[in-house]
Amino acid sequence: YIAAGKVRFEEVPVAKGTIHTAFFSPDAADRRTAIVMAHGLGAGLAFFYKNYTSLVTSSPHPVIAFDWLGMGRSSRPPFPQHPPNPVPDVLAFFTDSLEEWRAALGIERMILIGHSLGGYLAAIYALQRPSRVAALILSSPVGLPIPEA
Repeated sequence: YIAAGKVRFEEVPVAKGTIHTAFFSPDAADRRTAIVMAHGLGAGLAFFYKNYTSLVTSSPHPVIAFDWLGMGRSSRPPFPQHPPNPVPDVLAFFTDSLEEWRAALGIERMILIGHSLGGYLAAIYALQRPSRVAALILSSPVGLPIPEA
Protein backbone atom coordinates (compact mmCIF):
# COMPACT_ATOMS: atom_id res chain seq x y z
CA TYR A 1 0.00 0.00 0.00
CA ILE A 2 2.76 2.44 0.83
CA ALA A 3 4.77 1.63 -2.32
CA ALA A 4 1.63 1.87 -4.45
CA GLY A 5 0.87 5.34 -3.05
CA LYS A 6 -2.45 4.24 -1.56
CA VAL A 7 -1.73 5.85 1.81
CA ARG A 8 -2.61 9.39 2.82
CA PHE A 9 -0.67 11.05 5.64
CA GLU A 10 -1.98 13.88 7.78
CA GLU A 11 -0.86 15.78 10.86
CA VAL A 12 -3.92 15.90 13.14
CA PRO A 13 -3.89 18.79 15.64
CA VAL A 14 -4.51 18.07 19.33
CA ALA A 15 -4.00 20.32 22.36
CA LYS A 16 -0.37 19.28 22.92
CA GLY A 17 0.75 19.28 19.27
CA THR A 18 0.07 17.20 16.18
CA ILE A 19 -0.37 13.47 15.76
CA HIS A 20 1.13 11.98 12.60
CA THR A 21 -1.56 9.81 11.02
CA ALA A 22 -1.65 7.37 8.10
CA PHE A 23 -4.90 6.49 6.37
CA PHE A 24 -4.54 3.13 4.66
CA SER A 25 -8.11 3.29 3.37
CA PRO A 26 -8.13 6.93 2.27
CA ASP A 27 -11.25 6.51 0.12
CA ALA A 28 -13.35 5.03 2.92
CA ALA A 29 -16.32 7.33 3.26
CA ASP A 30 -17.54 5.87 6.55
CA ARG A 31 -15.16 6.38 9.47
CA ARG A 32 -17.71 5.77 12.22
CA THR A 33 -15.91 2.54 13.11
CA ALA A 34 -12.23 2.28 12.19
CA ILE A 35 -9.38 -0.13 12.82
CA VAL A 36 -6.79 1.91 14.70
CA MET A 37 -3.20 0.72 15.16
CA ALA A 38 -1.24 1.87 18.26
CA HIS A 39 2.51 1.12 18.26
CA GLY A 40 4.78 0.57 21.26
CA LEU A 41 7.40 2.70 23.00
CA GLY A 42 9.94 4.38 20.77
CA ALA A 43 8.42 2.93 17.60
CA GLY A 44 6.20 4.44 14.94
CA LEU A 45 3.32 3.50 12.72
CA ALA A 46 5.74 1.77 10.33
CA PHE A 47 6.10 -0.95 12.97
CA PHE A 48 3.00 -2.60 11.48
CA TYR A 49 4.06 -2.27 7.83
CA LYS A 50 3.59 -6.00 7.10
CA ASN A 51 0.03 -5.94 8.46
CA TYR A 52 -1.59 -3.06 6.60
CA THR A 53 -2.31 -4.72 3.26
CA SER A 54 -4.07 -7.75 4.76
CA LEU A 55 -6.10 -5.56 7.13
CA VAL A 56 -7.21 -3.22 4.36
CA THR A 57 -8.12 -6.01 1.96
CA SER A 58 -9.95 -8.14 4.53
CA SER A 59 -11.93 -5.57 6.50
CA PRO A 60 -14.88 -3.35 5.62
CA HIS A 61 -13.54 -0.76 8.09
CA PRO A 62 -10.96 1.90 7.31
CA VAL A 63 -7.47 1.20 8.68
CA ILE A 64 -5.75 4.12 10.38
CA ALA A 65 -2.42 4.23 12.22
CA PHE A 66 -0.87 7.00 14.25
CA ASP A 67 2.32 7.91 16.06
CA TRP A 68 1.92 8.64 19.78
CA LEU A 69 2.94 12.13 20.88
CA GLY A 70 6.69 12.22 21.42
CA MET A 71 7.30 9.31 19.03
CA GLY A 72 7.59 8.69 15.30
CA ARG A 73 6.72 11.80 13.30
CA SER A 74 4.31 13.28 15.87
CA SER A 75 5.04 16.41 17.87
CA ARG A 76 7.50 16.32 20.74
CA PRO A 77 5.70 18.39 23.37
CA PRO A 78 7.42 19.14 26.66
CA PHE A 79 6.61 16.77 29.48
CA PRO A 80 7.39 17.57 33.12
CA GLN A 81 10.36 15.60 34.44
CA HIS A 82 8.73 15.00 37.83
CA PRO A 83 4.95 15.36 37.55
CA PRO A 84 3.08 15.49 40.89
CA ASN A 85 1.06 12.34 40.09
CA PRO A 86 3.36 10.44 37.72
CA VAL A 87 1.19 7.50 36.69
CA PRO A 88 -2.14 9.33 36.26
CA ASP A 89 -0.40 12.30 34.60
CA VAL A 90 1.47 10.13 32.09
CA LEU A 91 -1.62 8.05 31.30
CA ALA A 92 -3.71 11.20 30.80
CA PHE A 93 -1.02 12.68 28.54
CA PHE A 94 -1.42 9.78 26.11
CA THR A 95 -5.07 8.74 26.49
CA ASP A 96 -6.41 12.31 26.41
CA SER A 97 -4.48 12.99 23.20
CA LEU A 98 -5.86 9.75 21.70
CA GLU A 99 -9.38 10.91 22.58
CA GLU A 100 -8.80 14.33 21.00
CA TRP A 101 -7.41 12.64 17.88
CA ARG A 102 -10.41 10.28 17.65
CA ALA A 103 -12.86 13.16 17.98
CA ALA A 104 -10.98 15.29 15.42
CA LEU A 105 -11.25 12.48 12.87
CA GLY A 106 -14.94 11.84 13.57
CA ILE A 107 -14.41 8.21 14.57
CA GLU A 108 -17.27 7.03 16.76
CA ARG A 109 -15.81 3.65 17.76
CA MET A 110 -12.44 2.03 17.27
CA ILE A 111 -11.28 -1.51 16.78
CA LEU A 112 -8.15 -0.66 18.73
CA ILE A 113 -5.03 -2.76 18.13
CA GLY A 114 -2.12 -2.03 20.44
CA HIS A 115 1.37 -3.46 20.71
CA SER A 116 3.61 -3.25 23.79
CA LEU A 117 3.20 0.20 25.41
CA GLY A 118 0.55 0.90 22.76
CA GLY A 119 -1.33 -2.14 24.05
CA TYR A 120 -1.14 -0.89 27.63
CA LEU A 121 -2.33 2.59 26.66
CA ALA A 122 -5.08 1.11 24.46
CA ALA A 123 -6.29 -0.98 27.42
CA ILE A 124 -6.32 2.07 29.71
CA TYR A 125 -8.18 4.07 27.05
CA ALA A 126 -10.74 1.24 26.69
CA LEU A 127 -11.29 1.19 30.46
CA GLN A 128 -11.73 4.97 30.54
CA ARG A 129 -13.93 5.25 27.45
CA PRO A 130 -15.61 1.88 26.77
CA SER A 131 -18.25 3.43 24.51
CA ARG A 132 -15.50 4.44 22.06
CA VAL A 133 -13.97 0.96 21.69
CA ALA A 134 -15.79 -1.64 19.58
CA ALA A 135 -13.02 -4.21 20.12
CA LEU A 136 -9.61 -4.31 21.77
CA ILE A 137 -6.75 -6.42 20.42
CA LEU A 138 -3.56 -6.51 22.49
CA SER A 139 -0.24 -7.80 21.19
CA SER A 140 2.42 -8.26 23.89
CA PRO A 141 1.01 -5.48 26.06
CA VAL A 142 3.28 -4.24 28.83
CA GLY A 143 2.12 -3.25 32.28
CA LEU A 144 -0.79 -5.67 32.49
CA PRO A 145 -0.65 -8.14 35.36
CA ILE A 146 -0.61 -11.85 34.65
CA PRO A 147 -3.75 -13.38 36.17
CA GLU A 148 -3.13 -15.82 38.98
CA ALA A 149 -4.20 -19.43 38.38
